[in-house]
Amino acid sequence: MSTPALRFADLFAGVGGFHAALRYSPLLRGECVYASEIDTACNDVYEVNYGARPDGDIWLVARSNPGLIPDHDMLCAGFPWTANPDPAWVPPGYQCAEVQ
Repeated sequence: MSTPALRFADLFAGVGGFHAALRYSPLLRGECVYASEIDTACNDVYEVNYGARPDGDIWLVARSNPGLIPDHDMLCAGFPWTANPDPAWVPPGYQCAEVQ
């Protein structure tokens, strides 16, 4: 196997969308050096797909061990979703079935 061209950290990892894109890119051949995700169901899927279980809540992890994240070339962070978003961020006409 060739040496990874890119080392990345995967924060707010979800089920690993960034991981898949960077790892399987023939140009990048990324290696994930750290992953964090608060949702345990997502962690289950991530672990099955990539063989590594993400750490939990990054805020708690960072406070308890601020030097935990290894050196990396790219920091990826998925945008957190909430079923009840701040009205300032909701586009006009948007409706969420989970909120209604």
